[in-house]
Order: sequence, then C-alpha cells, then structure tokens
Amino acid sequence: YKIKFLGGGDFSDYLFTMQTSVLTSMTVNHDPQGIVGFHEDGAPVQTTLSLNFKEIEYLLSGDSVSGTEAIMSSNKNAAAFAKRERAQSDYRLKDNINRLSNAIGNSFSSHRIYYAVKANSNIHIISVLKKALDSLGCDCSSPGELYAAQKTGVDISNCVYTGNYESVDDLKTAYKSGCEINLDDLNSLKRLENIGVPEYLSFRLNPGKGHGQFKGIMTGGKDSKFGIPKEKITNAYSLAKDMGVKRFGLQCHAGSATLDLETFSDITKLVLNSVKTIETCINQKLEKISIGSGFGIPYKDDEVPLNLDLLFRKIQNVFSEHYGKNNSDW
Repeated sequence: YKIKFLGGGDFSDYLFTMQTSVLTSMTVNHDPQGIVGFHEDGAPVQTTLSLNFKEIEYLLSGDSVSGTEAIMSSNKNAAAFAKRERAQSDYRLKDNINRLSNAIGNSFSSHRIYYAVKANSNIHIISVLKKALDSLGCDCSSPGELYAAQKTGVDISNCVYTGNYESVDDLKTAYKSGCEINLDDLNSLKRLENIGVPEYLSFRLNPGKGHGQFKGIMTGGKDSKFGIPKEKITNAYSLAKDMGVKRFGLQCHAGSATLDLETFSDITKLVLNSVKTIETCINQKLEKISIGSGFGIPYKDDEVPLNLDLLFRKIQNVFSEHYGKNNSDW
C-alpha cells in the first residue's frame, strides 16, 4: 500500500510520510463504547475499523518528502552519520550471515538458510542478506512477507509459507505463488485440499519440548499452540500422501533466544526420532528437515556467545547417530 494523508482537501506536507507498507491485521468493532446498538434496518450505530500497517521500505536521509527537497544544510551532518551507521549495519548483517553459513557448511554439505521475514520485513535488510548469500531463502508467515521477499529478488521457490491459523485467502495466495507450503495443523491441510494439492509439502512438528529464556518465547511443548504434536504427526503425512502430495519435508521451531548448545542437540534428537517414524509410515524419505533456529545472543556481561561451529558439529553427530556417518544418506 502507498499511504498518504489528506488535509484541507489535498495531500498534507505537514504530516509524516510512510513508505510502501503491507496490511498486517484488520479488526472491526461494532461496540467501541461498550454498547452494541443497531438501526431499524440492522445497520450498526457505531463501527470502528482498525488497520495495522507495517513498512517494508524505510524513508532514508536524502529521500524526497512529499515531492519537496527539504534537506537543509544543518541536516547534512545527520545524513552523513546515518550513511555511516547504515554501512556499519550492512557489514554486521553480511558478517553474521556468512559466519552462520560457514558454520553450517562445515558440518552439512547440503543446506539452505531461510531468513524469518517476521523478524524484520525491511526490504533493505533482506536485500543485504541476499547479496551476501545468494542462496538465501525466506520463511514467510503472511502474503505481505512473501511480497517483501520477492521484492528483494529472493526466488519464490526458495520461500516457505508457514501460517498459523491462516485464512483461506492467505493460504490460496501462498499456493498460487508457487512457494513451498509448511502447515501448522491438520485443519490447514483440510483448507489446502479445497484450494489445491502441491507436489511438495511440509508440516511443523511440536517435538514435545520447547526452549527459550522465558515461557513467552517457547514455541514447543505441551502448552504451545504451534505445530502438530509428535503423537499426531504421522497422521498428517498419511493424509497428505492420500491427497496426492508426492514429496515431503519437516519443520520445527521450538523456541528462541537460547545460548545453551546442548538444547539444540536435544531438540534435533527429538526431531529425528519423529522423522524416522514418519519415513517408516509413508515409506519414503523426507527431502528437507528444518531444525528451526532460536540461536540466542548475549544480553548480559556474564553470557557467552554461541560457538556456531561447535553447535553444528554437535547437530552433525546427532544426524550421524540416526543416519550413519555417510552424510550422502542424510
């Protein structure tokens, strides 16, 4: 969306400017005062429509504001400072994605990193990451995030749509886009069947255990609303195969902000236990296994950064225990 503000019958130069945005949510309330009232014809007396937008492009120093070149000489130092800060941020983004890719690549010859667009849908950030790592994929949870990923040049075939209680329209948009679809529950599978049957499909597993520094960011375990419980996951694959899905993968994201190496190994063991059960049930191998992320960063002086090389070596050992040391079988 392109959003502008009107004042006095024309666009106002005195209000703030918004760049290209996506609609993230919409609510309609017919009782904003706590009392519901209707006219004789059934029309509500009061209605409040709330729209939440999120910018996917940011207004930068030097951009034209409502067509007016309004950069004063006193702002030149600020513009130069912003440019330096942006360059430093770009460097940090590139360094981080390369460190992560190298750490994974040292243990897994075949891998792909998917950037979670919901973390920050600013297309400049995604573009910087894509330029640093051409194989970058995007994990998207809404049509707006799919749009942001495509706008940066990420191939739609390298995008995964993972909804959570998604609408039929959102699921239809994802299906028609040609991205990979990852489903969060069996009800989503029923909705998808009415839209179309993809050749490839994955499901999000709840491994029965979560992790994170506090309960609000734990996305696995018995109290989590995310993912299909491990006790029911094989049923999802059986139903999908009966529908006509030919190829499968599995996704898991059990928590965030974790600095304990062993936690990721433990979660991977749970994931691979379910993978073996699934593969036996449908009599075919899963093409992709996502162990999620949730890699924490230190916020306190006494916290130690994750050793990414060691982390993925430990995960590699778990794969070796399950599939054998010949990684071509993984």
